[in-house]
Amino acid sequence: VQAEFNWLVLLSYDGTCYHGWQVQPTQTTIEGTLEAALLKLTGKQIKVH
Repeated sequence: VQAEFNWLVLLSYDGTCYHGWQVQPTQTTIEGTLEAALLKLTGKQIKVH
């Protein structure tokens, strides 16, 4: 059985090369980039809020 838990992460970023926070189908966003990095790191789809 795997435990489920939440993380609190405080981050700052230069958003110049991004198109906002929220995932957009055809644009690079902060949320999409973080979720892609977490998938690569853990092998699991993790939702960022």
